[in-house]
Amino acid sequence: MKISSLTGFESHVLQTPINFPVFVAGKQLVASIDEIVDNTCVAEFHIWFSDGYSDYFTMTESGYVEGGRTVPSKRYAAGIRADLTVLIFLSPGRKTWNFRYRESNAWILQGLSGTLDLYFDGDYRFHLYKEADKWRVHDTRLTPRDIDETLVKRAIEVIDRSL
Repeated sequence: MKISSLTGFESHVLQTPINFPVFVAGKQLVASIDEIVDNTCVAEFHIWFSDGYSDYFTMTESGYVEGGRTVPSKRYAAGIRADLTVLIFLSPGRKTWNFRYRESNAWILQGLSGTLDLYFDGDYRFHLYKEADKWRVHDTRLTPRDIDETLVKRAIEVIDRSL
């Protein structure tokens, strides 16, 4: 963690960038986050793309994703919108997993207390935890939904493979 000389806010440079697949204007690319700037009101993510483009992106309170270079960043912002909806909950230094599932990215984020929360298509789905060497699923929403068992199995495979 350092104070960014450009913005004066806290900057978290990630030791290992977080890579994830995206579609930008119909073209499949890989997006990589290598820095998160916390300006107390909103997080800014430095994201570079496999085609060489990079910018700082933020999510507004109304849910729009914006880049600093407004016009060229619009098509990239559209490609990462669902992912940034989730990544605003990212805790630097905590484990993060992502995988493709049904045409979207699924994300598993380790929270500050060590919990594992799964998000899919930009929305919280459920909480995963291990109890007596067995994975358990718990939906912490006020109005629980049906849990996609195939998504649960896939998430557990991804986590177990990395441990």
